[in-house]
Amino acid sequence: MWHCKLRAYEKCESSFIRKWSLELTLSHYFQKIFSLFLFAVSQINADGKLESFHVCLVKAEMSSRRFKKERHPFAYHPETSASTSAAHQSHSLSGEDDTGGLDRLQRRDWRIAADVGDAEDTAENTSLAWRDAWTPEIRTAVKLLLSARLCSVVWSHITDCDETFNYWEPLHYILHGSGFQTWEYSPSYAIRSYAYLLLHALPLKLYDVLFHPDRLLMFYLLRLLLAVVSVGIEGYFYDAVRRKFGPSVARLLLIFQLFAPAFFISSTALLPSSFAMSMTTLAFAFWFREREMLAVTAVACSGLLGWPFAAVLGLPIALDILTRRGLLYFLTRTLLIGGTLTAVIVGIDSNFYGKLVFPSLNIVLYNVISGHGPELYGTEPWHFYVINGFLNFNVAFFLALLCPVVGEVGHRFRRHLPESNWHSRVRIFRFGTCVAVAIWLGILFSTPHKEERFLFPVYSLLALLAAITLDLLTQIGTVIAAKIFPAETSRSLMTRCLWVVLIVSALLGTSRMFALSRYYGAPMEIYTKLHLEAANRTTTQPLIEQQEGFNLCVGKEWHRFPSSFFLPDQWQLQFIQSDFKGVLPKPFAPYPQGEFVSDCMSSCLSLHIVCPSLDNYLCYPDCPYSPCLRAVIRVSKPVSLVRQQHRCSSYMSA
Repeated sequence: MWHCKLRAYEKCESSFIRKWSLELTLSHYFQKIFSLFLFAVSQINADGKLESFHVCLVKAEMSSRRFKKERHPFAYHPETSASTSAAHQSHSLSGEDDTGGLDRLQRRDWRIAADVGDAEDTAENTSLAWRDAWTPEIRTAVKLLLSARLCSVVWSHITDCDETFNYWEPLHYILHGSGFQTWEYSPSYAIRSYAYLLLHALPLKLYDVLFHPDRLLMFYLLRLLLAVVSVGIEGYFYDAVRRKFGPSVARLLLIFQLFAPAFFISSTALLPSSFAMSMTTLAFAFWFREREMLAVTAVACSGLLGWPFAAVLGLPIALDILTRRGLLYFLTRTLLIGGTLTAVIVGIDSNFYGKLVFPSLNIVLYNVISGHGPELYGTEPWHFYVINGFLNFNVAFFLALLCPVVGEVGHRFRRHLPESNWHSRVRIFRFGTCVAVAIWLGILFSTPHKEERFLFPVYSLLALLAAITLDLLTQIGTVIAAKIFPAETSRSLMTRCLWVVLIVSALLGTSRMFALSRYYGAPMEIYTKLHLEAANRTTTQPLIEQQEGFNLCVGKEWHRFPSSFFLPDQWQLQFIQSDFKGVLPKPFAPYPQGEFVSDCMSSCLSLHIVCPSLDNYLCYPDCPYSPCLRAVIRVSKPVSLVRQQHRCSSYMSA
């Protein structure tokens, strides 16, 4: 009798939900609350009592998702649904006691919810875990991430002179008509893309036209835009992980994103490797959400617009699409996306270089086939990335490397662990992430020339693998400890161990970020002070009124120059002779002919040694340049600028 009423009610409720589904447009959360309320007030059993709150919640969740027709982290299994209906039918025909049947249905409904739902926490005692587990919503995670990235905008310094002279200086040239050119931008090599620079120049140009801001403000504005974009992508990635891997993994991922110095450094850097990191993160987030073509688009942007070598990180996504969709489906869409993007990039770069060029192809040919390779710029031992990974991720780096091993150990404890860990798609995503990181690390470890920024593209994947490993270790440790201690004691013990690991990791990461800002941020502080002094017309007022242009001379510390965005108006950077014997950058020719200059390699050094023999970085009185400000500066601590009647400004280090 009760089951007949239940089926009649479910049919009525289902039609009611479908009728009103088009009008319930507030949000997914209001729809769930509405369905839950409808069940709670109407689900009355034969004794006139309300059913279990958990049963109502499961049915409301399943109903809400059915009429929304969304694709969720775990596919709803038809055989499970059929077996549930069969259980209903056999139970009603057998005339057994309703309570036992409801208990069985409740257990089965919870298994279905673990497959269909957002996976709040799927431990053995699911109801307790559901009440105790807390996972930040996407809005909360975005707020936390934004707070961390704003710290990076203000306190993170430029860690690589390539960022300054290969990206900030050409960007300054596009916006203001002056800047330094390196050999990579010579049309003879053309291995840097202007399309990548234009992507960042457009918002700054719009802001410049509307408000005419200070150049230093434009520098920090672009860093702020980079931080906001990074937060949006990381937040979407967090939400995808929460849906696929469960809230426990998502919580750990969020902690690593907040406290890892790796993201403090890379999220606001104007580097193709940082752009590749964001696009790779977005590609895997789309893959986890089963949006294959958007994932392919993100991989194409990473490889064609950012750094071409980062495209290999999309191999697991490509293999998954080939396996599920077929070769024709993959090729047609990949060629369409890649061809369109390539045409746009080639058109932009050919216009700037004055000839048909494809920088993404040129950089691969130069580094792989030409025979010159990046070894010209130094080599490092194999353990370079081990040390660097520990500095930027501390314990999380080694946890990420252990993910395949811990995953195999966890497979042996499979029957003791939540079933959601071993769903077929979850295993594919975990394995694909491990393969992508393994391929990338294999390439980097085998390359003699090593740099910190080469690790940027896999930072988010490393954080995810570390979170998965730590979560599996906690579950396995709980199972093993339960054989020695009571269940509550074992859970409490592993929870405390987990907190110890997280606190140690957070403290190490925070101390590293503080050290980077405190002990390596002097150059940006110095040039900011110089800019403000000139802008405020304090000590420099008499000289600025008398002269039309000023030269700021630097010696062997030239690589610490942050960019021309830090120089006041009518100031130029010049180089003096020092112990550095390499090729220095040279100014672009006046716009718009500057990008076509091809003799950069032969003229860079000779054009910029303006004072042939200098002691202690001081210009001689007969320096050929116009009188300008002499800035007496110590690298360890900026002091007040001193006005002196010298012929050239100098940058002193002591």
